[in-house]
Amino acid sequence: MSVTICYLNKEDEMRDWLINIRKSKKLSQEKLADDINISREYISMLESGDRNPSVSVAKLIGESLDFDWQKFFDIDVTNR
Repeated sequence: MSVTICYLNKEDEMRDWLINIRKSKKLSQEKLADDINISREYISMLESGDRNPSVSVAKLIGESLDFDWQKFFDIDVTNR
């Protein structure tokens, strides 16, 4: 069995899915941050892929935006 390791470039690390869900709910980063009591800067870092949320923050965001919080931790194992 072989394992392929793919290194992501910065563009691949963006969480476009998170941005799209937030925007579809008509929420700004600031409003989402206020709703779940975290900073807007932290939301920005999550969306850009610069940070990964803790489980508790992932759950808060998932609940607020109505998606499965585990999506933050999904790993794409498809070959590129």
